[in-house]
Amino acid sequence: MRLSTRPDYIDEERLQLLQQHGVRLVELGVQSLDDRVLAAAERGHTAAQVAPAVALLKHFGFQVGLQLMVGMPEQSFASVQETVRKAIGMHPDVARIYPLLVIKGTPLAADYAAGRFVPLTLEEAVAKMTGLPAGRLGLRTKGKLIPGLDADILLFRPEALHERDSYADPAEFAEGMETVLVAGVPVLEDGAITGAKPGKILKR
Repeated sequence: MRLSTRPDYIDEERLQLLQQHGVRLVELGVQSLDDRVLAAAERGHTAAQVAPAVALLKHFGFQVGLQLMVGMPEQSFASVQETVRKAIGMHPDVARIYPLLVIKGTPLAADYAAGRFVPLTLEEAVAKMTGLPAGRLGLRTKGKLIPGLDADILLFRPEALHERDSYADPAEFAEGMETVLVAGVPVLEDGAITGAKPGKILKR
């Protein structure tokens, strides 16, 4: 069993409760390790609270995941690079990188409508979620579409992307995701799972 929470919610009492209920992996919604970015996004926690939370989770024997985000307000490319560097230094078991989405009815949507916030372009988001972390991790054959490198490719139609999952049915695939290649082998083809499992554990 796994769950996600905030780094400032991690304490011994809560971790003992999670142990009693069979939780094995805890992912922290870190988003950034830049306090200026966290404040602008009103995340409610600071960068300094992340490392102690990770250490406490490991002390209690949990696997640890870090969830990071790109495209946040006040977030520069240098800030993303520094966040990735610091996250790697914490040696998480899992790391996820998401692009920030503007959701209707939120304060961020109002900033977007007023021109006070400009989201990443699709190209920028893809680069920051693929080539950037691969480079920081020293995965030289990953993150770029260059002949001779691993063909890890996702083919999708941006105009058709639509989430179908929900809390009741979280395993539903998003619409618009058509083909996924892992090491050149199709694992999703024309929207259907092929059954191939060419993936492998990556080591730095």
